[in-house]
Amino acid sequence: MVKQSCLKGFTLIELVIVIAILGILMGFAAPVINQTVEKHGVAAYAREFAGDIRFVRHRNINGESTVKIQLLGDKYVIRKGTVVLETKNAPSGVRFLDSFGSEIYFSGFGAPLGIGAATIDIINSYGNIYEVTIMVATGRVRVRPHPDKW
Repeated sequence: MVKQSCLKGFTLIELVIVIAILGILMGFAAPVINQTVEKHGVAAYAREFAGDIRFVRHRNINGESTVKIQLLGDKYVIRKGTVVLETKNAPSGVRFLDSFGSEIYFSGFGAPLGIGAATIDIINSYGNIYEVTIMVATGRVRVRPHPDKW
């Protein structure tokens, strides 16, 4: 009587084909994943920036009129007079759109001064734009995706 081997498994060729198929699928998925990560990165940075504008507004209302935000391309700096309180760098591929060197500060009543009531656009390398809007009289800050560029 001859016993037959009951060993089951995959051949090397089958494993190579499966790995090749997975590699091709990852090649298609990687750009979409990168775009999604950058899209969420610009949104998070815009919300953080809006929070810091509110912080500066509250400091100005409380009598610290020298606290300002200065926009510098891919980062912004919070200053009190000439002293840098904090520097916030943007995530990779994210930058301010056409606001280099602008300063944001508020009156003692919370009304915006400097660039005043403005919409500041933050863009990523895929062209997704977030708007951070400072309202004219109130200084209220609103964050939203740009209606045409999202």
